[in-house]
This record gives sequence, C-alpha cells and structure tokens, in this order.
Amino acid sequence: MFTFDHTIPTSLSPSQVWHLLTQSFIDSTQSPLWPNQLEVLRGDVSLGKGSVIHATYKFGPINHTYMYRVTTFDRANKELVYRTRPGHPLVGGGHITLTHYGESGCKIHWRGAYARKFSLSSVGAALFSHHYFEKRFFDAIKENLRTMEHAMEMAMMQLEKHTAATPLTQKNRA
Repeated sequence: MFTFDHTIPTSLSPSQVWHLLTQSFIDSTQSPLWPNQLEVLRGDVSLGKGSVIHATYKFGPINHTYMYRVTTFDRANKELVYRTRPGHPLVGGGHITLTHYGESGCKIHWRGAYARKFSLSSVGAALFSHHYFEKRFFDAIKENLRTMEHAMEMAMMQLEKHTAATPLTQKNRA
C-alpha cells in the first residue's frame, strides 16, 4: 500500500479553486489547473456523487485509461472523494478538501491511499504512481496555480493602473 498527502496553499479563493477542480473532473482539457501532459480526465457533465470519471494516464507514447467513481461531492464544504472502479489495477482513491487560508485564499488538501491487487499490472501501476506520477502531478498543480495567481495579480495591477489614470470628470463622478 502507498499513501499520499499534499497540502497546497494558494491565493485563489475556495470558490475559484472548487470551480477549477470540478471543471477538471468534467473535462480536464478545459481546465488551466490540470496537468494534462500527465493525465486527462473526462467525467459526467453533471458532476456529483456517483459520477464516473475516466482518467487517461500518459507515460510517453503509452496511455492507460481507468475509471473512478465519485463517492462524496459536497459543494458547500468543498469536498470530493473518488474511488477506483473494477478494472483498475489498484484499490483505493483520493480525498480533496478546500479550506480557507489567509485573507481570501485557500489550501487544497489532497490525500489518498492505494493498495495493490495480486497481479503484475498492479505492481506496475503502483510503481508508476508512486515513483513517477505523484511528484510530477502535484508539482504541476502547484505550478499551474502559481501561473493563475500571477495572471490575476497582473490583471489587478492593470485595473489599478487604468483606474488611477482615468481622470475624474463631472460625467464619471455621477
């Protein structure tokens, strides 16, 4: 069995990150958060408890698609839990929660555990996940968050610059 536990702080709000995560679980190619170079997700458009997610893992020219089921989907508490489906070489899943952090940001807490089945493909999947995928995946999530944070900071600076440069006339005072 192997486990993972990652906490990622961001200046993005819980609502923004929740939107990005749910967008990723519906169609990761439409989300700037997801590291599609490592994995592509496709799920039900009406993502919720019971939804099936198809995850295609990429390793060079080799792609493997496995299914997961969403077992907890709580919009109010910003919590999502997913579990492997039959046909997946591992048994287990992950648990994502978002909590407030700082003035308006949040922390992503993403943890999980997987156990091997009695098969060669299970050993390969465990080695791939633990020694190749996990670090690259979470590093890419962090990098993508930093890129979005930077873009938001630049947009705010441009807005402030534009607002400061706009002369206050009788017309726009009203």
